[in-house]
Parts: sequence; C-alpha cells; structure tokens
Amino acid sequence: MNIINVTDEKYKDVWDSFLIASGRSSYLQSWQWGSVMQKSGKEVFRIATVDNDENGNARLRAIMTVWIKKISLGKEIIVIPQGPILDFMNQDAYSIIVAMFDRLEEIAKERKTIFLRVSAPILSSEVTYLGSYFASLKGNVKATKKHLIGEKFYKLNIKSDQNVVSEKFNFNLKNAQDRFEIASTNDHGEIKFLLNSIGGKGNKDQNNFWPLVAENMNQTPAVIPLQQKETKIILPLKLFYATRKGTCVAGVIVIYFGSSARVVYEITQTTKDVAALYLIHHRAIQDARENNLSQYVVENDKSIIATQFGGAEETMSDTCDVIYKKFWYKLLG
Repeated sequence: MNIINVTDEKYKDVWDSFLIASGRSSYLQSWQWGSVMQKSGKEVFRIATVDNDENGNARLRAIMTVWIKKISLGKEIIVIPQGPILDFMNQDAYSIIVAMFDRLEEIAKERKTIFLRVSAPILSSEVTYLGSYFASLKGNVKATKKHLIGEKFYKLNIKSDQNVVSEKFNFNLKNAQDRFEIASTNDHGEIKFLLNSIGGKGNKDQNNFWPLVAENMNQTPAVIPLQQKETKIILPLKLFYATRKGTCVAGVIVIYFGSSARVVYEITQTTKDVAALYLIHHRAIQDARENNLSQYVVENDKSIIATQFGGAEETMSDTCDVIYKKFWYKLLG
C-alpha cells in the first residue's frame, strides 16, 4: 500500500470518478474544489492510497483533499471537509485510515500544525472503522461543535413522480408567485454583481467567495459517471435569484455534482423577502430534474425552508479534532 500526494492534473477525471463511484460523493472532495481552495490562497494536498489488485494492476483505494488553514500566532490547522473517501466498511478500511492519517501527522510535524479537523462523509447512525480509529487515539481526539458543514441536511428524491415537497412548502410557494420573478445564471461576473446587490454586511466574504467558485468550476465542467454512462455536467454551479420590481432581493447557490443538486448558500435582502426562497427552490428543483439528477439536497440545517420540504432529514457524524500539540490546542483550538 502506497500513500501518495497527487499533483498532476491529468488524474483529475480519475479522482472525480472514484469520488462519484464511492457513493459518498461531495464536491468538497472534488479535484475542482481543491483548485478553488488553491485560488483562494490555501495550500492544498490531494492524498491517495494506491495498491495492486490480484493481477498486479494498480488500483485506487482512497482519496482525501485537505487544505491548510492559517490561524493565530503563525500556527496552522489541517482541514478535511467530507473526507476521506473510501469504502469504510471494507475489512482493509482500518489499515487504510491509519496509513492516511499517519501521512497527515508527518505533514503536521513538518509545519506549525497544532491539530486537524475532520468532518467525515458518514452519517451519525453508521458504525465504521473511522470511529474505531478515533477511539484508538483516546485523549488525542475531541468532538467539536465547530462543524465544517451543517450538522444536518435535507434530501429530496426528485426522480419520484409524486409531489416531492410538503403542503406547507406549496402553500408558501403559491403566496410568493405573484410577488417575485425568478431567473438563473452561471456567469461568475453576474453572480458577483447580483450577490453584492442583494447585500448584507455580514455576507461580504461569502458574496465574493462564490463567484470565485463559479469562475473555476464552470470553466472546466466535470465528466462523471451517472447511471452507468458518461454524462457531462455543463453547469456545475448556478445562482438562482429573485427580483421584485427589477431589484434583486434573494439568491440561492446550487452546485451540481454526481447525481445531486446541492444548495450551499442562501441570501435575502430583508426578512420580508424570505418568501422568494420558495420560488427559487422550486425553480432549482425543476432545473435539477431537467439535468437528469436524482437528489436535491439542502446542506444548511439553518436554511429557512429546509424543514418545510418534506424530504429526509439526515445527521452527519461528529466533526472531530485530532490533536498534535495539546498546549496550543487548548490555547487556540
């Protein structure tokens, strides 16, 4: 078994195909997202586990996109959002996990890294070898409430012929239809202009970040296996937005990856514009169906309308900190 740092872009499609085929696919572990992090100024490592099958051919067993986050006093942490990606139930999973986290510890020792924060792509109800590994660390691992993504998310099966949203959602949708107009764009320049026109002082960083994501992801759409055939996702990120009397008042960012359309950001100009979100999500669900996707996922458990969809609620496993330097963790963690 070899642990390697993958740097050559020629492996991009292999990386993303493995991610999609894993059944635990998250855009946060995609090659493209790693590129977004690099363009935003972060140092990124793409770590893979490779071994040989019974015929001696090389095979990919696990992948993990991580980046370095600078914190106070010149220290750093390693961030693993929705990773690593592997078959957590396979009998070899424990040894793969140990090898990958040993490699991260080597990286940490070479730097001023005090801990790593991992939000694994595992539901709270699942029992996996990753949990066994964390248990073996004893006092050097700690669950944290500083989640890398929402603790809960809501998933709709949009392939169903039945009405996928709840009666409450439809009621609010009808009340909003005469007040707002809905449109969408995947152009990063338009996304930046529209998000900033909606405004919100606390949203400035987000409003500048998502256009960067759009610029990178929409330039090189991923070719990924979908329903046993190659399907090119032409628009991996879109902004759906609502206008009232010509003014943009609300927006929702949706990322297309694998078989899912995932809601990653919501913004409204004022509280009275919240009703526009019902129309926006309704349009986004229609768009996901037209792109032959099977799921519509609201990642943010604090989304105003997340609980009103009627979709399945799922809770992620704990976000955990693996601690390398206890003194600095107590001070800065």
